[in-house]
Amino acid sequence: MKTRKISSAAHPLIQQAAALARRRREEESGLFSAEGSHLVEAALEASAPIRQVFFSLGYRRSEEGERLLLRAERAGAELIEVPDHLLKKICDAATPQGIMAMVASSATPLSALPRSENPLLAVCDAISDPGNLGTIIRIADAAGADGVILLPGCCAPYAPKVVRATSGSLFHLPMIRANPEELTEFLAGRGIPLLATDLNGDISLYDADLRGPCALVVGNESRGTSPFLLERAQRRLRIPMPGKAESLNAAVATALCLFEAVRQRSRPPQP
Repeated sequence: MKTRKISSAAHPLIQQAAALARRRREEESGLFSAEGSHLVEAALEASAPIRQVFFSLGYRRSEEGERLLLRAERAGAELIEVPDHLLKKICDAATPQGIMAMVASSATPLSALPRSENPLLAVCDAISDPGNLGTIIRIADAAGADGVILLPGCCAPYAPKVVRATSGSLFHLPMIRANPEELTEFLAGRGIPLLATDLNGDISLYDADLRGPCALVVGNESRGTSPFLLERAQRRLRIPMPGKAESLNAAVATALCLFEAVRQRSRPPQP
């Protein structure tokens, strides 16, 4: 196994990786970090373009480390051994797991979203919390959604906390940045209804027909869905809350909506 060693914090690759951990250079470098064995393995499973893999000596000596590093080498990644203190410097997690990969991020335009027979899309309207966004991506993956659309105001989808919260799901489905005007034009062109969550929605989630194509919008954690999208939505979905809570967490609301669509779509057709 061919590896190189870096021991200086001044090395350009270490500085670049450390900047990614602080999420300062994601946009300009086109890279993001995937920390820990699970995320690195998920990237390899998805044939994601891994540029470098940083690891500690202790990790390499483990059975899991030897297996994963050999696999990363076969995938074309450069293997770089670093001391523990440098690994901690280039990782966002408080306790690094011994391995971190630098992966090339991908930008999928709306027009390149693959057509499907019965599309189901998750639309994030200014979701600002990294944990929420990462969890929504994971939920969308679990529900079999065709993609996650990120509108302005969303936090960076490749920020370390978002990537960790996806638990690898970001490698499984397209993540698409768009503005609201582009989105509504795209949905109209493809015949996909826009359904927006709204505390004062005109129909209960459980009375809405989600068996056909739909793009489900979940709004900002404090402001909800934007007026622009509410005005253009075919239906405004209200999630019934018989208790005293005023609202639901954005990721929870997404899970309820997407899996209600899954439930309805899994029912046999009515005679």
